[in-house]
Parts: sequence; C-alpha cells; structure tokens
Amino acid sequence: MKKTVNFSRFINPVFLILIIIFGVFLLMFPEVCTKGGKLGLILSGNVIIPTLFPFTFCTLYITNSAIFSKLNFLEGISKRLFGLNAQEFSLFLLTFIGGYPTGAKLMDAYFSEGKITPKKANFMLCYCINAGPAFIVIAVGIGILKSKAIGYILLCSHIFSSLIIAFFLKKHTIEKVSTTKLKTKPLSPADNIVRSASEASSAVLSVCVYVILFSVINSVCDFLSLKLAFLKYIAPLLEVTTAVANSHNVYHISFLLGFSGLCVACQVSSLIKSFKFNFPLFVSMRTIHGFLSLFITALLVKIFKPYIPVFSNNISFSSDISYKGITLTISLIMMGFLFIISTFNKNAGKFKESVLQ
Repeated sequence: MKKTVNFSRFINPVFLILIIIFGVFLLMFPEVCTKGGKLGLILSGNVIIPTLFPFTFCTLYITNSAIFSKLNFLEGISKRLFGLNAQEFSLFLLTFIGGYPTGAKLMDAYFSEGKITPKKANFMLCYCINAGPAFIVIAVGIGILKSKAIGYILLCSHIFSSLIIAFFLKKHTIEKVSTTKLKTKPLSPADNIVRSASEASSAVLSVCVYVILFSVINSVCDFLSLKLAFLKYIAPLLEVTTAVANSHNVYHISFLLGFSGLCVACQVSSLIKSFKFNFPLFVSMRTIHGFLSLFITALLVKIFKPYIPVFSNNISFSSDISYKGITLTISLIMMGFLFIISTFNKNAGKFKESVLQ
C-alpha cells in the first residue's frame, strides 16, 4: 500500500518560521511596516469602504428580501447554461455588483439554510467572487487609468470570464439529488435595513483588516526586493488593490482583477464558516479567471480601440484616487457606529434569551 504524504506536516512549520521572520522584521524596520500600514488604512478609507460597503449593503438587502422565490422563470435558462436553479443564478448575478467578498458571504448563508451541498458551494465560489463595478470602473478605470472606457472594458472582461468559467463548471454544479430547501420569510424593511447594514459592515471590516495586513506585507516585499529581485514579482499577487494602483499596464491590471490575489482568498476563507473551503481549487480557478480576463481585455481593446493613457515610470498610488480625505474620516466613523449597533443588538438578543430562560 502506498503511503499518502501529509503536506500539512511540512507546511505548518514553514509558515511558523515565516511568521517569526516577519515579526523580527517588524522590530528591525518599523518605519517600513508603518508606511505599509498607513497605505492600507488609506486604501480602506478612500477606496474599499466607499465602493464596497454601499454595494454590499444593497446586495444583502436584496438577498434578505426573499425576492429570489419570484424569479423561477430564469430556472430553465440558468440550469441549461450553468447548472444552477433560479435562486443560485440570482445569487451569482448579485456577486457582480457586491464586490469580491460578497459572494462568500451569500454562499455561506445559503449553505447554512440547507439549500446547497459543500461540493457545489466550493465550485460556485470559483466564479462567484467578483470585483464590483464601483471598484473596477470608478476606482480603477477613472481613478487610476484615467479612462472610463477602459474601466468598462475591464468590467466586461471580468464578467465574461466568470460566465465562461460557470458554463464549463456546470457538470460539477448539476445535482441529481435535490438538497433540503427551507422556506425563508422576507424581513420587514426596517429589520432588513438593520440586518443588511450590520452584515455588510462586518464583512467590509473583515476586508479592511486583510487589506491593511497585506499592505504591510507588500511594503516589506518592496523593501526586500532591492536585494531579492524576485519579490517584486510576488508582491502584486498578494493584494489586488495595491497591485492595480501601482501597475501601469492595462492587461496586467486585467489579470490581477481576475486573479484577485491572496488577500481576497483569505477574506473568502474568513467569511466561510458553514462548510470547508477548498483553497487549492479556488486559487487554481482564480488563476484561470485572470488569464481569461487578460485575453478578453486584449480582444475588446483591439475591437473598440479606446484611448489608453501613457504613464511615466514614476507614477505611484495617490491617496486621493477618487475620494477626498474627508471620506476617510466619515467612512470610519460610520463603520464604527454600525459595528457598535451590530454588537449591541447581538448582546441584547442573548440577554433577552437568558432572561426568558
């Protein structure tokens, strides 16, 4: 009998050593890490929160309103093309406006209600993690590339790539045995607003934490790349927001938006609590998504021939991509306020249950 190799036995010590080295570096070069942390905060306040939070809130509100039950007319098309029922297909469509982590949040909730199997959930995550139009068109297209047309081309490339992957993965998402479907009652508008805002703030705060962490890691990689040149090629694969902000190439940015980076993979993993997350499958399909986006972008650029601004080699990320500095203060105050409300509501609910008992 062949013995199976337990890779976690070797991976865990390697990561432990890397974390220890990273901690030592923090002590030796605090100014480098501080610079990365500040950039992460600026990205969170000026880009992530203003673009991601409103769309995440809208997506969760639509989901919690139970409107999916009225879209059964889509079932024939969605099952034939993607192997998804009407509710799953609607969830897929919502991920195009919600931003990267929204699909993971929706998928986890969908699974917790007993409506999908772990296998199907993991395959759907391969194409239900998408950058939202606000980030691609406003932050990347207008803010970074100074071209709305390029922003829309990148958005179309991103959407078409997800649709292509969903089509070719339909044999893995078609289920012969139906899962248990629970009837969910729609929330009242007031309750839905509170719940959606609470869940959206929790999800976006989780995203911001990883953006700050990976901004510090990127700063360390940039510093070390002066002596270890290969690190400058690894850094863009870690965090997508910083990577696209520092890139000068439309096709490179298109790949990065499709690949999404290790930071997004960590965000997805943190939001999946109800089933086991298939990390290798996710990363491999994100790589394919990146190359598909690059190819489609090149094709669309050749067809429509939009104006592509020429950048100098000295271009760097500006903290005022598309929002003024006041946005950072307002965004952080609002997110903190919503987080306090969320925590208070949860604690009040637990207190009420204990009193009734």
